[in-house]
Amino acid sequence: MTDQTPIRAALSSALVPTFTGHLVDLLAPRPEDISLRDVAHALAGLNRWSGHLQSSISVAQHTLLVAAHVPADCRVHALLHDAHEAYTGESPSPMKAAQRLVEMAGGYRDDVGSNRCIELGLDAAIYHAVGLPLPNAAQRDAIHTADRRAAATEARDLLTRTEPMLDFGAEPFRQQISPWKTVDSEARLVTAFRQQFPQRQELWSR
Repeated sequence: MTDQTPIRAALSSALVPTFTGHLVDLLAPRPEDISLRDVAHALAGLNRWSGHLQSSISVAQHTLLVAAHVPADCRVHALLHDAHEAYTGESPSPMKAAQRLVEMAGGYRDDVGSNRCIELGLDAAIYHAVGLPLPNAAQRDAIHTADRRAAATEARDLLTRTEPMLDFGAEPFRQQISPWKTVDSEARLVTAFRQQFPQRQELWSR
């Protein structure tokens, strides 16, 4: 008979305890376990660039920077574009690029695929929780462009040095950015969420 102990341990380890007291199952996330309060709190505590900037900028601040530079019909989707990282942690662009290269080389394909599948499952649960469809192709393109410009801006203003090979495929924003305190990042993202979902109190109370 097969020993199920390792499987049970792995399943238990896939549960994420949240700030508001929920348990989010990364393998089967449920919309009723999603709280925008958790998302704002977690993203404010996550550093961009794996913490390698001269001064740390949070994923929450990055999210608001992206949302400020997309068309109005994309804004709410931009606010949610990294929301899954509240449960998975921040996944820096170099890691994503390395994963793609490994996949192209034919190695660890299942592991690479599973990472993205987990993110997609969380996205589906988050969007279902807030009552929105997933972004369409045009919205995804607009958010991707703003995301790349935000990354280029962060590199210009906060990296110790910017190598020529760091090609973001987009120009940085004109204005310079200054990192916010964690508490300010969280409060501003909470405010943005409340403005988008003023009638959805259950997103905060659960």
